[in-house]
Amino acid sequence: MTDTTTPPTGPRALDSAYLPFLEAVGPTSPAQAPTEAGIEEMRAAAAQARLQWKDGGATMDAVVEEAIETPRGEIGLRVYYPHAAGPLPTLVYFHGGGWALLDNDTHDRLMREYAAASGWAVIGVAYPRAPEVRFPGIVTACTAAIETIRQNLPRLGLIAPLALAGDSAGANLALSTAIALRDSGATNVDALILNYGVYDGTCESPSYAAFSDPPLTLSRDRMAWFWDLYCPDPEARRHPLASPLFADLAGLPPVRLVTTGVDVLRDENLAMAVRLFEAGNALSLDHHPHAPHAFVEALALHPEGRQAIAAAAAWLNATVLR
Repeated sequence: MTDTTTPPTGPRALDSAYLPFLEAVGPTSPAQAPTEAGIEEMRAAAAQARLQWKDGGATMDAVVEEAIETPRGEIGLRVYYPHAAGPLPTLVYFHGGGWALLDNDTHDRLMREYAAASGWAVIGVAYPRAPEVRFPGIVTACTAAIETIRQNLPRLGLIAPLALAGDSAGANLALSTAIALRDSGATNVDALILNYGVYDGTCESPSYAAFSDPPLTLSRDRMAWFWDLYCPDPEARRHPLASPLFADLAGLPPVRLVTTGVDVLRDENLAMAVRLFEAGNALSLDHHPHAPHAFVEALALHPEGRQAIAAAAAWLNATVLR
């Protein structure tokens, strides 16, 4: 007998177990046309909404706050050491938050879980945020941070290989930084872990229409607001370091691409998978068809985020340390 059941589409495709997480973080969504005046209040509200989701999780041997001087100024680092045996390989993590919100505190548990699952030290980068710094300044700061981290690995008790990771806008920065470093030839990056990244500043794909309604929290309007803060000039958004979907993607390190099925960014992530593959890169795709944007942050609620981190950590070790 033929099954004629139509699969759920739009928000109906969501795993309902994520609803408490979405309800908690949803009130921080900006209005239709927010201003920059309340950015600090929005940052505080976004951080407060995530407090309950970062509790618990893996314990570290040590967590150390560092500040490094780069050619672009001082940048704060948080270094997670999962165990005392060292020196450890290095995974640098760029937090999400639309280039404007969130920080190492909101992503603390997430980074601890990556460190515990992989056995690598994880470095959270406190990169400058929009609108105080915009494109290309944030990418330039991230690139300078990676070059300086590479130079300081012995002092930090770390070694290569050096991999980059991030979620959402942080995945955008991780990929754009890897592209910039490839082009400069200054620093080798050994792997990339990219969680539901922002890759296309046009915001025109069908998934923007399909997944902008409640209870989902990342809408077309909210994404447009983030882009206005980060890169106000619509023409500049097509620059390959702003929208890496339009970049030359050849010659990148192996990529673990984690994508979500109930997300305005779904289509550009799946398009990125095609482009990375066609450019000849080693690609591992991990698609979560019923997960919303930011699902990896919901670690205290749903096992899917922990499973995605564990699988990415296993891939990292098998790919880089083989």
